[in-house]
Amino acid sequence: MPDTPRRRSAFSKPEPGDGGQYSGGYGSSGSLEPDGGAAPGRTSDPCVYGPQHADISSMPENIKVDLTTPLEWLWVILSVAFLFAAFYFYSEGNYGHYSKSTRTHYPPSPHLLAYVPYALFSAAASFLCWLFTNNYYIFNTRLKKIFYHFKIFSFVKITEYLSSEQIIAIGVTGRKRHSKRRVWWEYKIVVVDNHGVFTDLSNSSRDGLYEMNEKARGMAAVMGCQFAECHPECILKARVEGGSVSVYFDGIDSIFSSYQRREGEVHPLVAFAAITATLLIIFAIAYITSR
Repeated sequence: MPDTPRRRSAFSKPEPGDGGQYSGGYGSSGSLEPDGGAAPGRTSDPCVYGPQHADISSMPENIKVDLTTPLEWLWVILSVAFLFAAFYFYSEGNYGHYSKSTRTHYPPSPHLLAYVPYALFSAAASFLCWLFTNNYYIFNTRLKKIFYHFKIFSFVKITEYLSSEQIIAIGVTGRKRHSKRRVWWEYKIVVVDNHGVFTDLSNSSRDGLYEMNEKARGMAAVMGCQFAECHPECILKARVEGGSVSVYFDGIDSIFSSYQRREGEVHPLVAFAAITATLLIIFAIAYITSR
């Protein structure tokens, strides 16, 4: 009995061809499915090549590409941090603490209990900001541009992020992660612009490398740019030489290999550190003035 055909989306994956290689062309049904033919525009890196353009006549004009943005992560981190702060103030205010290094029990500081409501309010406010923040990218198949959709509460702003002329490649990159007991790799879809700057187009995941490659290949077909096909334990990098940008895969990991700052943009870690430091200073001033 033949297999039941799978339902396909605009960025659905094709069946792998002979020898594990992709056939290259795209069908006329509007989905980004290959229909045979050689992929043109291969570079010196065999994993980076230009797929044939997709037939966009039957595709929707706008395709949503959703992921958790740095701002959304920031709200979650702040909410958790404020909850820990509330617990700390409550514990110190009622019970004090015991120091293992000096083997001394420090008595409670009841005045810290006054800060518990403020910490809980800040945690709730951060959670609400996360709940009503909705940021994602929009692929416009007609204009061949990527737009950024920003929404927080009732404020909505859609701005042009990248045009096809500014995009060098769309592909998948890996990052090596480790803990005390094990090592693993995570992968995500990225777009590389003509300045060699990487922008995430998906969340990181341990699984689904094949699916990510096919989705990124479909995105590249829509934008008419190069596609970077990632293999296990590989990292996509950009090289800027003589004003031109090329991408290639490297097996050496870098903790910031997939993020580079755009001109005028603050790194998410720097923004988080600045906000955290500001909050700590505010709490410190409030603590000192209350004594």
